[in-house]
Amino acid sequence: MKRRSFLAASSALIVSPIVLAKNSDWPGREIRLLHPFTAGDQTDVSARIIAAAMSERLGVSIVVQNKPGAGGVSALRELGSSKPDGHTIGYISNGNVSLDAIFQRYDLLNLIDPIARLADSAQTLYARSSKGYHSLSDMLEDIKRNPKKVSLGVGGLGAPSHVMWEMLATEFEPNLDVNLIPYKSATEATQAMLGGYIDAGVSFLTGVVPYIQKPGAIQVLAISSKERNRLVPQLPTISESIGKDFVFMNWNGLCAPKGTPPEVSRKLFDAAMYAVKSERYQKFCADYGVIINPSPNSAVFRSEIEIALKQERALAKAKNINQGGI
Repeated sequence: MKRRSFLAASSALIVSPIVLAKNSDWPGREIRLLHPFTAGDQTDVSARIIAAAMSERLGVSIVVQNKPGAGGVSALRELGSSKPDGHTIGYISNGNVSLDAIFQRYDLLNLIDPIARLADSAQTLYARSSKGYHSLSDMLEDIKRNPKKVSLGVGGLGAPSHVMWEMLATEFEPNLDVNLIPYKSATEATQAMLGGYIDAGVSFLTGVVPYIQKPGAIQVLAISSKERNRLVPQLPTISESIGKDFVFMNWNGLCAPKGTPPEVSRKLFDAAMYAVKSERYQKFCADYGVIINPSPNSAVFRSEIEIALKQERALAKAKNINQGGI
């Protein structure tokens, strides 16, 4: 019995160095970066800059593959079913967290291992200039006085723009009742505004920068970041506008299939941190008003996702969002 136990232990010791050697050889070939949206949008440009810089660090090509569909679900499911060897990674955002929290379309943290948060970007609130609002507070008070009369467009039910609105409405007035209209995207909502179909909307910052710099049919009222954005310093924060602390930031990051070896994850994290410091990425973020905000390590990033999932599940339940309620 003792001899068998000794042999079993010896076998484990023999296998272990081989496994470690395989991991130490990583990356042994090209890496795929699955991106959940179409080529050419802002997040796609960001992903390609990050991939190029990580390639420099790791010494292998990182090829961005666009996998649009079902709000990012298609890409995540493909990532989750990929071999967890570090040769397939994914681009993730807070929108993926919202889909899991609100609609339970997948079990996010059983599909992926979070690697690194990269950067944040703000949402904005805007209204038709003809509404005559001088501030965000004016718009919120109008909605309060006239329940269901003010129409507000967001980029989809459960999208970050919708989540932000529900959080803001709860913070300002628990029973604030707007006529919410979900569109296929925040860009489509902005187009509806220009067509006169809605009174107000929520959009990512770069979608409304032209209307901030040259006011016209759309009046941009506030930005969801903690501080004013250097790209549009004239735009007040939501906190300034309502007199309460309120911050909501979109974020993006990198992840790997669940079960990726820790030493491989650490190398991916180190390469991501190298990428966010690259001159090209720094310039991209400055041009688009994006705030570089990397996580200190993968464990912190995972914890942030866990907290967001808990908060948004509670929001979905309180607002009945996952049952089609608004």
